[in-house]
Amino acid sequence: MRFLKSWKFWLSISVSALFIYLFLRSTDLSEIGHEMAQADWLLVAMNIALLFPLLYLRGYRWKLLVKPIKDVRAWILFESTCIGFATNNILPARMGELAKAYYLGKRGGLPVTKSFSSVVTERLYDTFTLFGMVIVLLFFYEFPWFDQVFTKPILAGTRFEFTPTQESLKLIMAVGYVAGLAFTIGVLWGLKRRTEQTIRVLLWPLKPFSQRLRDKLAELLRHFIGGFVHPTKPLEVFLLLLTSVLLWVFSVFVVHASVAAFDVLLDFRQASFVLVAVIFAIMIPASPGYVGTYHYAVGISLVAVTAMTAVPVTPEKAAGIAVVVHAVNYLPQTLSGLFFMAKAGIGISDISHAPEETESE
Repeated sequence: MRFLKSWKFWLSISVSALFIYLFLRSTDLSEIGHEMAQADWLLVAMNIALLFPLLYLRGYRWKLLVKPIKDVRAWILFESTCIGFATNNILPARMGELAKAYYLGKRGGLPVTKSFSSVVTERLYDTFTLFGMVIVLLFFYEFPWFDQVFTKPILAGTRFEFTPTQESLKLIMAVGYVAGLAFTIGVLWGLKRRTEQTIRVLLWPLKPFSQRLRDKLAELLRHFIGGFVHPTKPLEVFLLLLTSVLLWVFSVFVVHASVAAFDVLLDFRQASFVLVAVIFAIMIPASPGYVGTYHYAVGISLVAVTAMTAVPVTPEKAAGIAVVVHAVNYLPQTLSGLFFMAKAGIGISDISHAPEETESE
């Protein structure tokens, strides 16, 4: 329990407490309980069942990523995925990424360094899929508040002065996304082919910081690229992209089905908006299980996307939905992950030594 002495742990608890306050400050607690009681619990149970195919699909995509190293059974990667979520739900510092890499190394027979590199690559796919879908969604939305916010030209008085429109800013974001994707691919190529030269270029902007920090980052980059592999066959690359999109679509459907248990029907765009809000919220370093940040994101996004509909969702109903949806995700993920850990004879203490094994390889 060394983490109890860490200021980072208590900061994350404080962040969660803040978001719980924001989540509940304008609601009637008794009304939240009433809204939760109105849920269709058969649909809630069905949503729990939907979670496992989603986790298995994540495992299958991960299988495609590690296939150039070793053809690991998708079920082992499904188990690793469950363990990763469970660890994030009960331990601080997002140790789930280390946990799933450690488990894959033990059960799949991969070096921990290569396992961890595949986890980082998986996160890159998640990140670019997320932002890609955000860009696509933006092109289907018109924001009525836009003209009130952007009332003056940008870079006024310069040769680059222009008055933004919704279409122009969406186009700029799309170009930025493509540029970011190209930059990431270029960095990966450089790290693989010209490791030390690329590391020096990447760390050059950090010269004002301590040498110790730069040495640590350089070592992390070496560990990552040392274990980095990626499928090169066109079919495998296509399957990777396809499964990433399917994961997004499936996740949106799960959001739709979850709130449908409360007689709230969202279309694809609305459910996507809620999902994006949740994903950005859980990036905030809050307590294990994303308590507070998850609830606040679900609650405020549901109120926002239904505000202009015939049946807007009240803050109390949104709060009730948030509590149930969080539990529907938290409990199955945690229990299944702990089950697979117990089955393999792996404890939390084993996971805590994973960074040491990574450094020793």
